[in-house]
Amino acid sequence: MMTDKYTKMTGTSEATASRDLTELLNNDLLRVDGAGKATRYSVNVPGWEQLPILG
Repeated sequence: MMTDKYTKMTGTSEATASRDLTELLNNDLLRVDGAGKATRYSVNVPGWEQLPILG
């Protein structure tokens, strides 16, 4: 999971980040595509348009 990036963005602890992300996944508000190093997360909320990440 992306807890490291989430903690830096939100200033939360890793435990809180893990709980928050797990809750988002369990409520289908976060979409996961790929696996391993190729895993990408995006918002899964009706009406939300995820812009492509250019890298």
